[in-house]
Amino acid sequence: MRKILSILALGASLAFATGCQSTDKHENVDPAAVENLAAPVNPNCPMMVDHEVDPEVTVDWNGHTVAFCCEGCIDDWNDMTEEQQQGRPIAAGAKLD
Repeated sequence: MRKILSILALGASLAFATGCQSTDKHENVDPAAVENLAAPVNPNCPMMVDHEVDPEVTVDWNGHTVAFCCEGCIDDWNDMTEEQQQGRPIAAGAKLD
């Protein structure tokens, strides 16, 4: 057990010491665009439109982050067809570009 912990500690130390290797492939990424992708587009749950969303309970839908009030609503969302999902975020007050 001690040997495993020592190996894990060594690995963590090496990862910390080497840091992130910078590459130019992310040079042209707009930070505001990345932030907008992560922010939910809707203030209310698409399934329970009178419930506010939990911003940590989300799915990616057509390039947008859609939030739900609970995990159960995600299960219901996933059971819907694409056609059924189309009107749900808009009904919940989503701002889609």
